[in-house]
Amino acid sequence: MSVIMRDESKFELIIESLCYWLGYQFKIGRRKLIHEASFRYPVADTLTAQREIAIDYIQLEYSHPLFKRRRIDLALFNENSNISPNEIYEFKIARKEIDANSDLIANSQTIFDDLARLAYFNLEYPDTNCYLMVCGEFYDFKTYFVGDLPVLNQDEPSSKFLVSVNNPRVIKTKKAIDSWNLNGVYKSWFGFKINEEKVTEFIVKENESHLGNFQQDYLIREKLKFKYSNSIKIKTTCVAISSSSNIDKTHAAGIWKVEFVREE
Repeated sequence: MSVIMRDESKFELIIESLCYWLGYQFKIGRRKLIHEASFRYPVADTLTAQREIAIDYIQLEYSHPLFKRRRIDLALFNENSNISPNEIYEFKIARKEIDANSDLIANSQTIFDDLARLAYFNLEYPDTNCYLMVCGEFYDFKTYFVGDLPVLNQDEPSSKFLVSVNNPRVIKTKKAIDSWNLNGVYKSWFGFKINEEKVTEFIVKENESHLGNFQQDYLIREKLKFKYSNSIKIKTTCVAISSSSNIDKTHAAGIWKVEFVREE
């Protein structure tokens, strides 16, 4: 059975299904048990149950062709994809992260790692469509991923937000505007409108470098076949994203196609 379908409806369905599933998990008290690895199961269920894709065409934890001991969250095959997957997905949770050196840090390195991992996969297999999905509680997605910060240094929303008594994670704003207000590190990496494209060049720097950190952590399988350079260009295209005015939703998500930009 082929996996070919209308892409926009597929991506919208994945987002809606995952946000609904996460909302249910939180409602029954499983919030602390949720990890980004959990996303693969509702997404796989959606693809098999709603889009009638044979389960034999879905593989979890697919080995990366270039890096040792690195795996892709979900790979999707069809009858024509014998060597490489037709599509691959990486999943990431939008949230604040605490470490020993800072009260509050963005998880930009981990998101970059997934971006680079997908881009290098696309370099090795140009015919594979590579996607990054970022999902989180609505407030966390809005604040720590989009960068729309009413207050970045507080644990809870500011007084400009009214918190639902029935569901304390549902955020009610005074004014609903269906446009994400970008003000974070990711605004140059991702577009937040459907079909919006971004091309970003990452360069190895001496003091601080997402790419440099990635190259230290990701060991190459075959050094004679592939070698790192000191820069990489990555193109992202927004293929689906939750509405910023969905203020009755507990979660928000976006999906971006990721491509390695080859030099002319």
